[in-house]
Amino acid sequence: MGFHEYWAEIKSSIEQLSQLTDEYWRNYSYFNDWQFWVVFLLFIIPLFILIKYVDRKRIFELFFFGWTIHVLWNYTGMYLENQLYFIHYYYLTPMLPSIFTAVSSSLPVAFILVYQYCTKHKKNFYLWMVGVSIAFSFGLAYVEKMIGFIEMNKGFNYFHLFLIDIAVVLTAYWSTRFLIHIRNKANHD
Repeated sequence: MGFHEYWAEIKSSIEQLSQLTDEYWRNYSYFNDWQFWVVFLLFIIPLFILIKYVDRKRIFELFFFGWTIHVLWNYTGMYLENQLYFIHYYYLTPMLPSIFTAVSSSLPVAFILVYQYCTKHKKNFYLWMVGVSIAFSFGLAYVEKMIGFIEMNKGFNYFHLFLIDIAVVLTAYWSTRFLIHIRNKANHD
């Protein structure tokens, strides 16, 4: 198969997958399904909590940290779903990756608030991060799997989720601390 034939096949498959995903969403994850409302609440409630409790004096630092978690988990989640390791069956809209709800709200908000608390009160962020990662990886994911919201395949498991969570949050933490270091150095020069 040549270059153009590959791309013709890829485009056709993407179009077919898009139509199938839209149809699935309308039949199983639409406004009239309770699963949609659970996903919606898991998306919206953390945002309201964040609005209420975020330290507005540090908003850019905190949101950079959360945004980094969101971006890294989004790319990781899309890869995991494309390879069929980790599948989310219910989502807000077929226009966004199905992992979008968790990685755009619940995870970043939880870690933003932990980061905010630990840096403000000089607590051990690493210890708290591990605790929250355990809660998400072994707690929330377990419940989601039990009620049929997610599926794990090809040997992927809760421990893998935990390791990915740790890697993502550490990367976000170190990136944020590095930028703060640069800012502080620039302010002292």
